[in-house]
Amino acid sequence: MNAYLLLPHSEKFNILFIFTLYQSAKLILHNIECDKRIKSFDSLCFEKVIITQQVIYHYITDQHLHQTNKIEMIFGVAMLELTSKQLLAKKSYCGGQ
Repeated sequence: MNAYLLLPHSEKFNILFIFTLYQSAKLILHNIECDKRIKSFDSLCFEKVIITQQVIYHYITDQHLHQTNKIEMIFGVAMLELTSKQLLAKKSYCGGQ
């Protein structure tokens, strides 16, 4: 949904983008509105979609919602990698220190 909402800005400023697609409350399989959103990424700014679940990969390819060369299947969970320095950094908390 975030990528869909930011698509007009990406196109306006010619910003290339990649996004990760997860099945969630905003992505419902066999839903006309969700399929329209996925198909809207025919933009020249769209580089790739990262899929982490086999069911999503099969759904997108079986429904011909995207070109297979723009789908990257990476099984697992996409996570930000933090360095030990970032993990140990002092954090601010609401109401103090």
